[in-house]
Amino acid sequence: MSSYIRPTSSPAPSRVLVVEDARDVRELFAAVLQDAGYHVACAESVQEALRVLRASGRVDVIVADYNLADGTGAELIHQASNEGHLDVEVTATIICTAYRYVELPPHVSIVHKPIDPSELLVAIARAVGENTWPDPPASVRDVMETGMHASHATFLEAIATRRRLSVRFFSRKEGRELQRICAPLDFGPLRGALAPVDHYQLWDLEGKRKPHNLALLEADIVSMTPLEETFEPRDIITWAFKPGAWRVPRDWAEFS
Repeated sequence: MSSYIRPTSSPAPSRVLVVEDARDVRELFAAVLQDAGYHVACAESVQEALRVLRASGRVDVIVADYNLADGTGAELIHQASNEGHLDVEVTATIICTAYRYVELPPHVSIVHKPIDPSELLVAIARAVGENTWPDPPASVRDVMETGMHASHATFLEAIATRRRLSVRFFSRKEGRELQRICAPLDFGPLRGALAPVDHYQLWDLEGKRKPHNLALLEADIVSMTPLEETFEPRDIITWAFKPGAWRVPRDWAEFS
């Protein structure tokens, strides 16, 4: 397990700007950074981040997703620098991406997705030249050690309410980040698997090829966002279903 950053030999940077369009990821990063003693501002797009910088001035660290709805994190850093909101010699800049190769200026650090909280904080410590920090608080450590994603509660609630999820994840097969609309099915080890490793099991509602099931490790999930649309279990469960087969209990009538 990676170490959690809270510098002990020097004060933490006073202000970090997190730019991430996935709300649950943005809120998780903000909470972890605040727990570590940072002052955090958040934005979900390039233009919102620029508005934050124009209103509040320079920050000590910028952590930005590479792919944003209105541009890239690299474009944000370039424009912020041109407008005088950051000094590339002083401000630590970190780009988060699922791409293996991304062309970035030499002063920009890169963190590859999927990212756990400690990896982000290690990257910040390295970017600002700090090298000592204690272990993570129990709230973060418990999530990291149980194999549960930060959106685990969202996943369980979506099962209970039959709510669709927008899932961003890193595809090991394709070597890149994907996004799918899914129905949550279950959480736990895959049946028949030799190793009892917990997976998030989902039904890909956008899949064009069968089978449509997705089995994702916690480390491969970027975000799970609930949608307003629901799903009907009878439209998905076309196999010979055995009542009580789920590991996560739910009220799905004859498919419980």
